Amino acid sequence: MTAKKILLAGRTNVGKSLLALTLTRFLGINTLPITWHNYPNKNQTYRFNFAIAKQKLVNAAEYHTQGLYDINIELSKLTKLQLVDTTALTDEVHPKKQLRQYMAMTIEAIQDCDCLIHIYDAEYYTDHPIADIDRSLMELETKGKYISVVNKIDTLKANVGVQRIQSLAGENSFLCSCTTGQGIVALRQELLKLLKV
Repeated sequence: MTAKKILLAGRTNVGKSLLALTLTRFLGINTLPITWHNYPNKNQTYRFNFAIAKQKLVNAAEYHTQGLYDINIELSKLTKLQLVDTTALTDEVHPKKQLRQYMAMTIEAIQDCDCLIHIYDAEYYTDHPIADIDRSLMELETKGKYISVVNKIDTLKANVGVQRIQSLAGENSFLCSCTTGQGIVALRQELLKLLKV
């Protein structure tokens, strides 16, 4: 059976990688088979436990995720999911050619996914206007299976950011903290329902 492809997309440092790992943990997966896809067509597969995967994949540096990586999840013999973490997108043309190529991989992967999880950073949007790239990703809601996630709701300044995002994206956004796990169970249930698994 072909795995259902779930793609995580958003700006840099919104928590895409940590959400991928946290969702995997909340799905009951302890050893993560991770395949990196770098440009052009270089693939490497590793198996990590959650702690090691978090060490390798989660970082505060901008554009830490370069290329795509999949976490392949087998929930049962008939149910397979592929969580795809992506290179962050931006409003501007990035000066580094390699990052532009990775961003192009992200955009191409968005066209080929079964479900798009669009992640916003509540803390960032406390002090900044909503980015054009987030507005563009939000428009994809009408084109297929789409879930809006507002991350970092556990931070001190999150309330203003949550209100700004919800005024644009609607109140159906899932409010989450990938750090504390708040909201992840509801997100997992919605994802499984949307994908009919």
